Amino acid sequence: MVRRSRLTLYFEVLDVIERGREKKTWIMHGTNLSWNVLTEVLETLKRSGFVRVESEGKRRFRITRKGSRALSYHRKSIEGFHPAIELHGTI
Repeated sequence: MVRRSRLTLYFEVLDVIERGREKKTWIMHGTNLSWNVLTEVLETLKRSGFVRVESEGKRRFRITRKGSRALSYHRKSIEGFHPAIELHGTI
């Protein structure tokens, strides 16, 4: 079993939120994180300005423009590794 880095967790959470899973439970299931770890990750992302919380009844997390840009840059950087992944099976 491979342990994911904090940075990987941040980008996975941003990706799940961007795809429309905005409630905390949905994010937890989409990222396969425990409640406590997810709470820490969301708090860090919120403090850093990558996500915001909307409280219309139930709390919903929304990705900010800053979060969308970071996720976009991350995806572009990963694309450069695809030939290495296909050739060797891993990085």
